[in-house]
Amino acid sequence: MNVNDDPQWRALAQDWTAPSRADGGADLPSLAEVRRRARLQTAVFVAELAVCAAAAAALAWRAVHGAAWLPTLTGAAFTAFALLAAIWAWRTRDAGSADSVRDALRTSIGQTRTWLRWIAAGYAICAGALIHLAVMVADAAPPAPAIAAAAAAFVLATLVALAIAHRRQRRRLSNLRTLQADLYETGDTDR
Repeated sequence: MNVNDDPQWRALAQDWTAPSRADGGADLPSLAEVRRRARLQTAVFVAELAVCAAAAAALAWRAVHGAAWLPTLTGAAFTAFALLAAIWAWRTRDAGSADSVRDALRTSIGQTRTWLRWIAAGYAICAGALIHLAVMVADAAPPAPAIAAAAAAFVLATLVALAIAHRRQRRRLSNLRTLQADLYETGDTDR
């Protein structure tokens, strides 16, 4: 039998002579990584739900104890908006189940898209937080200037962190799509 007739040798020869990717590429996602990312996404979603519930409880307490109505109302609207944005961002998160490399790659692409939706929701939530903060500061009984400044600084730091995460996730999505194209180009879709 001639070595050139063996499909595994031909695939190896093709991989050996194929030009390398200029960006260094990315490794195929492992099943453990897919599951870990799914658990992380679930934990973040549950944490967001818990924060929204705590904010709703604090707003209810404020309303019962006669706090100014405008900040309480904008706080309730902001909390509802943040909850809806979180639900929108995480609505299609994948459970992290994958039986093959192709499934793991498909799931990783879906998870990365979910992170990008979460980042977009984060931008909108930060804008809502700044609006709510402006209403609180404009109210007759604003929070102490140091508290308002700290809250604004926290929102701005969150925006910077979201911008960094956005860039990383866009790069990750690009690398995963390159891997997906390479996988389909070589015809190695049975793994």
